[in-house]
Amino acid sequence: MLHSRSSALLLLLVTLTLPFAASTGLPSFTGRAFATGLTPGKSTAPELRITFLDVGQGAAVLIETPEGKAILVDGGEREAGEQVVLPYLASRQVTGLDLVVLTHPHSDHVGGLVPVLRSLPVRQVLADGQVHTSYVYEEFLTLIEEKRIPFELARAGCSYSFGSVKLSVLHPSEPLLAGGLNHNSVVLRVQFGDIAVLLTGDLDMEGETCLLRRGVLAAQVLQVPHHGSSDAASAPFLRAVKPAVAVIQAGRGNPFGHPHRELLDRLGELGGGIQVYRTDQHGTVVVHTDGTRVWVETERPGEKPGVKTDSPPPGPEVKKIDINRASQKELESLPGIGPVLAQRIIEYREEHPFRSVDELLAVKGIGPKLLEKVRPYVTVES
Repeated sequence: MLHSRSSALLLLLVTLTLPFAASTGLPSFTGRAFATGLTPGKSTAPELRITFLDVGQGAAVLIETPEGKAILVDGGEREAGEQVVLPYLASRQVTGLDLVVLTHPHSDHVGGLVPVLRSLPVRQVLADGQVHTSYVYEEFLTLIEEKRIPFELARAGCSYSFGSVKLSVLHPSEPLLAGGLNHNSVVLRVQFGDIAVLLTGDLDMEGETCLLRRGVLAAQVLQVPHHGSSDAASAPFLRAVKPAVAVIQAGRGNPFGHPHRELLDRLGELGGGIQVYRTDQHGTVVVHTDGTRVWVETERPGEKPGVKTDSPPPGPEVKKIDINRASQKELESLPGIGPVLAQRIIEYREEHPFRSVDELLAVKGIGPKLLEKVRPYVTVES
């Protein structure tokens, strides 16, 4: 049964997920050592393995402890859960999950958890507990209730031990920040021996400001917040973490332009030879540690891992989004389109799929001037 504090989460409407574009084949890996004298497969010590899955424009992270415990943090879009996350879990012989963590309810994080919950036994679910209006989030919550999976709210100060690995919640704390789901994205610190990994979901700068007030953030490995958006990973935050390895989970050719150039520049200003890996370039990224050293494997060689792996410049090269298939989050990113109009577009297309961009004028609240603002960024695919 869900925690009583989460009952309000069942006030929900509708969202649609994007068709998943990443490869459905299981990844094979190219070793890339980080740490002098250490190469993949050479260590015989117990190992923590953290996989940053290539789920396109979304996030999914699998934590495998030396004792055989399996923790899944986010699941990408629904199609990613079906086509990438579940097959990868099977390839790793993961037949059940000790913990599932949802950092926040956006569809590119929660969608893939729905097929996972349907397919595998889960011992416990940890989530941010924010209210969000989408069918996929309602499905997620309903499955937790139907399967009677123990549920807890993720709040700063909570910690969980999985043998030699400690999982600590650093954010959010009560009261939650107002104004956006990303402000309260769950932040986890994974500690194994002398090595720490910081998982940040879609945390933005407002959430980072709160986090910076509450203690030590230093970690050797950082999941760069919010897919490398310019509204995350501020210079003070990056200086506090001081990562040696940074992983950006973003989809190739995504319509948001992630990772943004400003973010890559901030990583470059850190110095110290930071290694930057990107799922849009390197595919699935696997971080290994024996508790004293870290090494990394990638699905594809990609660019040399470093901060000069610039994203394409914004402008005409950014792919237009199909208004018949775009997610609520993508629609909200359009100029002049906020949550209300995005929801109206989704409701309209469910009854009357758009045959042309001009049909947006039939959506209440969209007039000729607003249509011309969004026209360069949208399309209707046949």
